[in-house]
Amino acid sequence: MKTNLEFGLTENGQAYEVLKMTTNDATEVKIPSVFEGKPVVVIKKAAFKCNASIQKVFIPDSVTIIEGDAFSECVALKSVSFSKGVTKIGSYAFAFCESLEEIIIPDSVTEMGKGVFYDCKALKKVKLPEGIKDVKEKMFQNCASLERIELPDSVTKLGGPFALLGGGHGGVFEGCKSLKEVKLSDKIKKLHDFTFGGCISLTHITLPASLTSMDDIFDVYGQDCKNLPWPELPKGIQKIKSAKNCIVKELKIPKSVTDLGNNDGAFCGAKGLERITVEEGNKNYKSDGNCLIRTKDNALILVGPGGVIPDYVTNIVPHAFESCTGLKHIVLPKSLSSINRGAFAHFKELETIEIPEGVTEISDFTFSHCTGLKNIVLPKSLQSIDYGAFLRCHQLKIEIPENVTNIAQGGKWSSQCGAFEACTGTQITVSSKNKTYKMDGNCLINIPTKTLVKGFADSVIPSYVKVIARGAFSEVKDLVSMVIPEGVKEIEGLAFNECSSLTNLVLPKSLKKIGIRSFEQCKELEIDISAQVELEQWAFQGCKKISIDGIPVGE
Repeated sequence: MKTNLEFGLTENGQAYEVLKMTTNDATEVKIPSVFEGKPVVVIKKAAFKCNASIQKVFIPDSVTIIEGDAFSECVALKSVSFSKGVTKIGSYAFAFCESLEEIIIPDSVTEMGKGVFYDCKALKKVKLPEGIKDVKEKMFQNCASLERIELPDSVTKLGGPFALLGGGHGGVFEGCKSLKEVKLSDKIKKLHDFTFGGCISLTHITLPASLTSMDDIFDVYGQDCKNLPWPELPKGIQKIKSAKNCIVKELKIPKSVTDLGNNDGAFCGAKGLERITVEEGNKNYKSDGNCLIRTKDNALILVGPGGVIPDYVTNIVPHAFESCTGLKHIVLPKSLSSINRGAFAHFKELETIEIPEGVTEISDFTFSHCTGLKNIVLPKSLQSIDYGAFLRCHQLKIEIPENVTNIAQGGKWSSQCGAFEACTGTQITVSSKNKTYKMDGNCLINIPTKTLVKGFADSVIPSYVKVIARGAFSEVKDLVSMVIPEGVKEIEGLAFNECSSLTNLVLPKSLKKIGIRSFEQCKELEIDISAQVELEQWAFQGCKKISIDGIPVGE
């Protein structure tokens, strides 16, 4: 029998497997059901991989297994005729078959691996086999032309957990940007991260009544389902991980819900929120004043438009105000004892806020990017203002109370921003009773360490300063001239980062070290630096002209 296929015997010697093609120019492949008197039962792993000529494939009834990558990257493949004997299709078997538009999987198939149709960009129509139970992750990822799909009633599992290491994320329908309709099986109990991430055409979905847990199913690194209204939650749902970037006009929490994700922040960042309600009988959450409250500790989880914060709230969870609109002035209740990381982050409408006595810490990024914040009243009980607490709050007027002993100066990692980093228009005063900090020359100074923590365009650095902290002048774009006095030994990383108008800079002979990216993107700066000064990576990257002891750098 003449053939352009290479075969090999199975382990038991009773049948043959297709190993590969011996030519690469055939446009049609017909797998024989018998070879040398024995049945052909398997198409081996990568048997036809990267064959750019094949357009049609015929698979006989004798074949029971198609192994992984069998036809992957067959870019011209348009048609596959399956046998009724196939029971298993391996992972990525048809991945990257960019010409494949339609495929019908026979009902004999009971097992399919991961990513079987991964990146089949032309695939418009697919029928999955009745009886299949597990639709694995990446099955249809990046099938950009797929518009509709109906899962068989037999499906009990859809995708798998997020696993960045050793496999990467991959929702079943992630990146299916044309997908408009999907029917889920009523036997599915959990939906995993990114299941519908980037499905920007999806406008409606009905969650199965069987569902008890759902992860961040609609979002993938900001590629949200921007046209999809938040679906009605089934009565038995218990856990919701995240609805970030989803359109949630009316949030209705069923009484069955016991877990709203990390720090109960499932709905922080939801868009278009108008009303919050919790079904009577829920023992874990309640709604009050258009706010969502965790009952065990009276923590404020979410604030809706025009929300009135109850006077019994003791704690505010991260990003509680991220979906809030219509509030410009907030007086927090006297019962409050702690405010968590990022609680008010990106709350751009907020203009004034009063924090009650008893609060001792402004946590990391609490008011980060509150670009409309103008005035804040801090309590005498306050002791610490942490990393990035007021990052980019450009209009803020603030007085540091007498008991504050820690104002974050920024650290080694990019997330460890100074408390007032990139606050270009901020006006800071310090209580005269504070023994750790003071304002001098319009510079915020740590007295014991003689460190300049925060400076401005009109700052005059005091002669006793030894260190200029990370990000002290970061993004002060109207800073033109700066004289750094004798005695300063170190300029930490990002200290003058993106001071784009800085043209005149005088460095002291006492200077020993300039940190990473200290003067990065100071585009008008020309300066000669002593070779005795230690320069960390990218200290003057993007500057106009730099020389060391008169020798130009980069020329």
